[in-house]
Amino acid sequence: MDEPTPTGTPTPTRAVAEGELASDIVDFVLQDLTIEVGTNVIWTNLDVSSHTATSGQPGGVTGIWNSGTLATGSSFNFTFNQTGTFLYFCTIHPSIMQASVTVVESLPGGPIVTTPEPTPRPTPTPTSETTEERGAVQEIGIIENYAATRFFPQWLVVVKDIPVRLYLTRLHREHVNKFSIAPFFSSSEVILPGEVGVIEFLPNQVGEFKIRNVGHNFEATLMVVNTKEEAKERIVERGVQMYSFIHSLDESRIFPDRLVVEKDIPVRLHNISLAAEHKVSFGPFHFPDDINVRPGEISILEFTPDRTGEFTIRHEIHGFTGELVVEE
Repeated sequence: MDEPTPTGTPTPTRAVAEGELASDIVDFVLQDLTIEVGTNVIWTNLDVSSHTATSGQPGGVTGIWNSGTLATGSSFNFTFNQTGTFLYFCTIHPSIMQASVTVVESLPGGPIVTTPEPTPRPTPTPTSETTEERGAVQEIGIIENYAATRFFPQWLVVVKDIPVRLYLTRLHREHVNKFSIAPFFSSSEVILPGEVGVIEFLPNQVGEFKIRNVGHNFEATLMVVNTKEEAKERIVERGVQMYSFIHSLDESRIFPDRLVVEKDIPVRLHNISLAAEHKVSFGPFHFPDDINVRPGEISILEFTPDRTGEFTIRHEIHGFTGELVVEE
């Protein structure tokens, strides 16, 4: 089968004329289209989040057409000059946005446009842990940036003899992927960009230990202390609380999805998305005017929590949430 020939490039406006068909992207849904040969299809992104219209399917881009990233209000057009059925999907949201274009010689009744029901985005798996039981595991996020040869954050503090669950993601594929926190953990498991590695260990010694990318020899510091009160003292000494969040639309959750911070001490959050753009608020302390978390880059958000309580970390576009706890 001969491949269709593109006749356009992304444009900031939307237009429909004879021989053209508008296909709007709304509510994270791509439309199934049946059209006549020679039809110019115009995809327009009417969602708040960015999308793509890319030929192929997850894991198999065909290269026939690719809109690139379409911001809200942007359009892309492509003319189908050969018959056949062509699959396409959104490379930013591949698990939930897939459709097809069927091109025929003649279609007397006009184009057929089918808008399926949105594929429900997965919800977090319910946990049977109580709040007290969750406190028995220290959950921390960390981002490894090979290009910058550093971790974000570069300093973490945990309490001795309480299990640690560390969520790790990488910005770049590495030549050597060995990751260690000697003497607690060492692994050569390959964790690729777009993935979250879950690393669990028991910090049963007090002191300062190195979190290391062994192959490229950059590191961060893990401080293990005896009590929660001592952990707070270390934070007060540094004058800032530093944490990382990994945002996953496909799993509809944040890693970690609960963060405990101290009142009146500045908080610096390093955020990265695995795919989609996000607009994330942190209780009453930080509410963004626009997109503030993006795929492939680390965004730093800062605020000082001036009141205690339990607050919501909310994805204003995609709807899923986490919990921010501020303690005295």
